[in-house]
Amino acid sequence: MQKHNLHYWKLYFYNTSITQITQLKVYPNPVLSLLNISIPNGLGTMVLADVTGKSLEQFKINSANFQLDMSHYNPGLYFISVMGNNGISYAKIIKE
Repeated sequence: MQKHNLHYWKLYFYNTSITQITQLKVYPNPVLSLLNISIPNGLGTMVLADVTGKSLEQFKINSANFQLDMSHYNPGLYFISVMGNNGISYAKIIKE
């Protein structure tokens, strides 16, 4: 896993021109430590953001299944965005 510079992102969900990745799977949710992420073609970029939209981590994904260690994050609400060739998708994550 490679970390990149952190940025703030504001996520707007009203843009209907974004193609959704319909087969994004994120489990278990709520999560205590390891979060499993499955995406259809296994290629793309994933960003983890907090509830304010602040980017916490960014990863290049090169396989259909990806694990994210959430154990060092405080309990609360987080968002994942996955951007790939098939479009972009968002998931809401609850960290216990």
